[in-house]
Amino acid sequence: MAKIKMKHSVTVADTFADFLTGKKAAGVSEKTLAPYGQHFSAISKHLSPTIPIDGLNKADLEAMIASMRDAGLGLPA
Repeated sequence: MAKIKMKHSVTVADTFADFLTGKKAAGVSEKTLAPYGQHFSAISKHLSPTIPIDGLNKADLEAMIASMRDAGLGLPA
């Protein structure tokens, strides 16, 4: 009988957590890391952090930017 293969999709949130871990390992201070978390939290209001990173596409990013502009965040054109 063939084994069932489970595909684990790494999410945007997983990728961000890995990014933070790498920065901590590189010796970046908590004071520097704090805004990264704040920015990720803000972005997460406009882009689901549960999207698999390998499924993220241009349309997702364009929808995020449109949502942020609609919220009055004043993104450059």
